Amino acid sequence: MRKTLLRSPALGLPVPAPNRSQCIRCLALRPGFQHNAECNPIFGDDIDRFGLSSAIGYEIDRATLTLGLTYTFGSGTSRSDGLPLDISRSHLLLMLGGTFRFQRG
Repeated sequence: MRKTLLRSPALGLPVPAPNRSQCIRCLALRPGFQHNAECNPIFGDDIDRFGLSSAIGYEIDRATLTLGLTYTFGSGTSRSDGLPLDISRSHLLLMLGGTFRFQRG
């Protein structure tokens, strides 16, 4: 049985093509939850924020590509001209990242 070879995009070298079970091991799912109790005495903000995040990464050989999404929301109080204000905030962030691991020779 002859193995199919692919070309490495980084170096142009032939590499063995992964089979289906190897491709599943190349995927990484990264869920997350965060809490940020923001208290800024300079501006008088006191906002409790919560967030949910998720990312999926694809790893092959020494390179990784990750696509992530984070949503944060929260509410609290702020001061403007000495008057308390009720405020709420929400943010949606889309991230794309990549890494490459160099080998020491």
